[in-house]
Amino acid sequence: MKRFLLLMLCGAVLLGLCSCGVKSAQEPGTAAPVDTEFVSDDGTIRVRLHGSDADDIPAAMPVLRARPQVITLGMARRMAEGVFGDAEFFEFSEELSKAEIADMISVYEYAVTDEAIRAAHSDAPQAWIDSVRDARLNILEYYRNAYAVARDEVTPVPCLWRFWPVEHYSVHGHDYAGTDPSYTDDIPAGVSVDLRAVATVGGVPYELWVNNNERADFRNHSLSVFSLVPDELLDSCSGDERTAREREWLAGLGLLSAAPADEAELDAACERAARLATDMGLGEWRFTANAEEWAGGSGGWQIALTGQPVYEGFPVNWRNPSRDTSDLERMTIHTANDGSLIHLQYVSPMEIISVEEPAAPLKTWDEISKAAAQAMRGWGYDTLIPNYASEKVWWDEVGAVVSDVSVDIDSVRVGYACVPCGASDYLLIPAASFVGTLDVTGSIPGVHESPMNLLLDDDGRRDAYLTIDLRTASALK
Repeated sequence: MKRFLLLMLCGAVLLGLCSCGVKSAQEPGTAAPVDTEFVSDDGTIRVRLHGSDADDIPAAMPVLRARPQVITLGMARRMAEGVFGDAEFFEFSEELSKAEIADMISVYEYAVTDEAIRAAHSDAPQAWIDSVRDARLNILEYYRNAYAVARDEVTPVPCLWRFWPVEHYSVHGHDYAGTDPSYTDDIPAGVSVDLRAVATVGGVPYELWVNNNERADFRNHSLSVFSLVPDELLDSCSGDERTAREREWLAGLGLLSAAPADEAELDAACERAARLATDMGLGEWRFTANAEEWAGGSGGWQIALTGQPVYEGFPVNWRNPSRDTSDLERMTIHTANDGSLIHLQYVSPMEIISVEEPAAPLKTWDEISKAAAQAMRGWGYDTLIPNYASEKVWWDEVGAVVSDVSVDIDSVRVGYACVPCGASDYLLIPAASFVGTLDVTGSIPGVHESPMNLLLDDDGRRDAYLTIDLRTASALK
């Protein structure tokens, strides 16, 4: 079993550092953007472009065609082995023993009575009472049918490495009769299937969850791995006590660190992630890492890793120009400082199906910088704040006075932008991504006179970015 089980992948977002790939740079004299500051054409937004952190633009890059990839059983097993080595996996199950089902039958035989329903819904209309009874009667029938074929003692079943309808894993959906259809790699259109398995590695219980959703209204292909907190640990408590118990449990298993990771630990995490991605059969990835306080509150730290796939030596941008990230291949992970795995998610795998243009000639930094500045001068509130209408309503309601709106472009990354092409394909086109943050400050007269953040986000900041097509020096939208 691989020690770096821990660091697992780092997810897919931000444009990463950990450089890989050799770039054919342009001729000398094509200097990167210089530090500059200007105001948008409507006079409302101050833009500061910091050109010191900018990638080189190569003379040419290929244009690639990609297609979303269903996660096959072979892929799922290889990724699982890449993370956990030879750990033994068992089927995830909500199965109950015959005695436990008998208890549930007793519970629901009372739950369907008027007394039980009205105890919780005393003021509800009769139609509501009837609907609750019908739902509970269905569950009661489910348990009565299950009792006839249930096992006296529930023992773990080794993972079958099959896909099942999502209902197969539901609380009231365990397939006691063994009649649910299973799928290998031939997944019918219009259905959503899961593969869920559990394993204990180094004393830590984990769940592996693979989903292939082929429904017309929403397509998803994803793999998640996460540590499992025992239900019995949290069922009897809530609020601060629940958080404290979970934090104590995670820390006891080595899944939280006492102090934030330093630079050396963050660099090591990125290196382990790159090796792990290769072992999982995912090819080359680039990663960044940050120290984060545990989401449950103070008292523990973790490393949050983000990463992006690399094709032909260049990373894919961390989001689509349209701001929709649902189709972007990406990975996220959280580990302790030593790499012990807390959570991993890999979403929207892609496969390159063709090279559309082997060596597309690219513009120079001088041309790209001018195009970027022109596009940024056209920025307004509605361009930078996706839900500006609701923000404006709030500002008007509280009488907010905006005093300063500024954008700081901190870095310029060269790589691929993922652009829809046809019904299901995407083009990976050479692009420069100008990445930064938006700040809106002001005051609320009579309430908060000193400058304050006026954005509704928790930290009062928003991402701001611009993607320029390196072939044409035009902004991608």
